[in-house]
Amino acid sequence: MKSIEFIGPSSIGKSTFLQAFSEHAGHSPKWVTHAAVLEQLRPRPLGITGRMLRKIRGAGHYPAESRKINLFELYNDDIAPLTELFISSLAAGDSDAWQKVQLSNYYFNSIIKRALRIHHEYHCPKLVLFDEGIFQVGRITSYDPETTSRDTLTRSEILPSAIVHFDLPDDAYRARIEQRFRENGVRKFHRTGKSVTPDMLDEYMAFYKSMGFRKVDICHELDIPVLQLEANPTTDNLKRLEDFMDSVHRDHFA
Repeated sequence: MKSIEFIGPSSIGKSTFLQAFSEHAGHSPKWVTHAAVLEQLRPRPLGITGRMLRKIRGAGHYPAESRKINLFELYNDDIAPLTELFISSLAAGDSDAWQKVQLSNYYFNSIIKRALRIHHEYHCPKLVLFDEGIFQVGRITSYDPETTSRDTLTRSEILPSAIVHFDLPDDAYRARIEQRFRENGVRKFHRTGKSVTPDMLDEYMAFYKSMGFRKVDICHELDIPVLQLEANPTTDNLKRLEDFMDSVHRDHFA
């Protein structure tokens, strides 16, 4: 699987940008969102009608359904370095035990399993676009070339082929966070996170931004292409993303 992942500080507007980009670009022969792939991979009715629908959607012929296969075991070598990074980082953190359990469950059963299923079943020559994935959730910031082999990590077939990093000026970012808090009715970035009082917000913003730039540095260390964008879906930014994705697609599928 060749993929592109959106990363950036929590609540910066990655999903909003993706929606705007999807509307701007429309159906593309070069990329598809992970949500569209999963919808395409849903069980189809058998018979002529089902086969025609699958062909029209470009899904092709797939191996056995993933629910009948232990994907974690099948792709153990792919997930091993990612798993070790995640678990070591989680163990070193100061989160409560219940938070670590919920975050682990979300990472492995949503992020990793989703990527494995798409890798296992989807074989169209398209980039798969994730607005939340391994770099965003998987504690990739704990990567240390002294303890984790670069070659082992980059051999993983589910590691993103390219990254788009989103940022905003502090004032604009703060306004989006406060809007998100109002919409959710709770001052939390995540369900398992702590409540963030107004006087704590600057500290949280600085932390999330620093993590984003650390991920960009790791991408450079791993030779993963990065596009840095302001998280505003202007015509110029949408065009820059489109050109970047065309370039990544050409590198992998030309």
